[in-house]
Amino acid sequence: MTRDETVALFLQGREAWNAWAGEMIARRKAMEADGRWAEEEATSDSLPAGNAETLVWMQAAQADFSRCVLLAREPEQDESAQEEGPKEPREVGSQFHAIQLETYSVDFSGFIFPGAALFEGTTFSRTASFDRATFFGNALFQGATFSEGAWFTKTVFSSNARFQNATFFCNTSFNGIVFSRSAWFESAAFRANTWFDGGTFSGDVWFECSAFSGNVSFHSAAFTSVARFQRAAFSGDASFDSATFTGDASFKSTAFSGRASFKDAAFCGDANFTSATFSGGAWFWSAVFQDFTSYREAKFLKQASFAGIKVDRGFDMTEAEFERVPAFNQADFKQAPELDNVKFPLPFFWGDAELIARYRAIRRMAIQGADYEREQMAFKGELRSRRWTADKWWSIGTWLGLIYDGIADCGHSIVRPVLLWLASVPVFALLYLRAAEQAEGWGCSTPFIKALFLAGRNALVLFSGGRDARIAQAYRCLYGGNGEPQIPDSVSFVEAFVQVPLSAVLIFLLLLAIKNRFKIK
Repeated sequence: MTRDETVALFLQGREAWNAWAGEMIARRKAMEADGRWAEEEATSDSLPAGNAETLVWMQAAQADFSRCVLLAREPEQDESAQEEGPKEPREVGSQFHAIQLETYSVDFSGFIFPGAALFEGTTFSRTASFDRATFFGNALFQGATFSEGAWFTKTVFSSNARFQNATFFCNTSFNGIVFSRSAWFESAAFRANTWFDGGTFSGDVWFECSAFSGNVSFHSAAFTSVARFQRAAFSGDASFDSATFTGDASFKSTAFSGRASFKDAAFCGDANFTSATFSGGAWFWSAVFQDFTSYREAKFLKQASFAGIKVDRGFDMTEAEFERVPAFNQADFKQAPELDNVKFPLPFFWGDAELIARYRAIRRMAIQGADYEREQMAFKGELRSRRWTADKWWSIGTWLGLIYDGIADCGHSIVRPVLLWLASVPVFALLYLRAAEQAEGWGCSTPFIKALFLAGRNALVLFSGGRDARIAQAYRCLYGGNGEPQIPDSVSFVEAFVQVPLSAVLIFLLLLAIKNRFKIK
């Protein structure tokens, strides 16, 4: 039908429309039965006809509302509004066709579209309802404008559906929607809350570069083929709870400004969250990942929980960044996850008991993936989280942990033990020199050199037990004067119970850090 014929039939109401649609469907079935129907492979939205009769049917079954402005009645105004006087009729460009309706909404609920339905550039001035409508042919809504609510509850699209660059200004419902073939929502703008709960997407679906300004829900939605959400922007909360992705799912470079929830979601194909940004928290509780999963370079600016997830194939989180400690409690990885250069915060001084299990889970993942650096980071976080919580202030473990953390950065620092070890040598040399001065034992011209040599020999630990001629000379210089050296008890005590044990500990921590740094078993 032409646009004028389409509009004239629509104004007769749903009963007249569906009667015409029934006749068109019956004609097609008859043509299919006797072999007159000839339809070629679809290469565009308009299905090419293989013969003249099929082409005639397609033209007759087409509903054309393209570039129409559907003007529904204004709601009843109160007396104060009526005093302002009548509103001027809105202007409509010459390229558009204005249709004044007597109803308060644009109602297509229950309509049957036997052929292609053209709503390209159409403007719906009031609430538009397509609830339980059936589209047998392609449905084209590119560039359509829904000024108020748009309702597609339990609508069935048996062929392709296109909503590219469409704008939905108010709440929109696609609950229970059925897309039997491909659906395009590229660059569509959803300015309010949107629902796709229980929707079925049997063909490929594109939401690439779509913008969701309000909350959006895909609860229990089923994506049978490829689902593409690359570079989409979710300004409100986004819920994909219990959604099923049978084909590949791509959220590459997608921005989640609100809360993103994928609880109990099932990803049967590849799940791609590469470079995605989660600004309002991400929840993947009990989600199932059956194929390759990527969170490479993803950013989690608030809480992220992967508790109880089940991963059957590769899981790549290389260079992912977490502003808060992620939760991987009870996560089940069949393959070792990739955690190279993953960044997550560590407590500084005060512990947090809730983080102990989280760091332990990350540590377990790192061990599984042979990532020793992440293992050490997680161990440090666990140790610091226990401070003042699981380990009380009176516990010896608390203070040993503080010393271990402060001196060796929990076995991660090579520089700190080396610097402390080197700095201890002149300090103990001064102590030995001071004791020699008090004992009036300087018997040589270079007492500080001798004290430094003695402190250095003690710092080497393994070589501090014996006394060769040089050590004996140093003792005579410092404590012997002109006779046999009389070593003060304080010097012997410091040597045996302070410098040697301290040096042994620092050397041990140095070797431990080297082992951890170079992954030595």
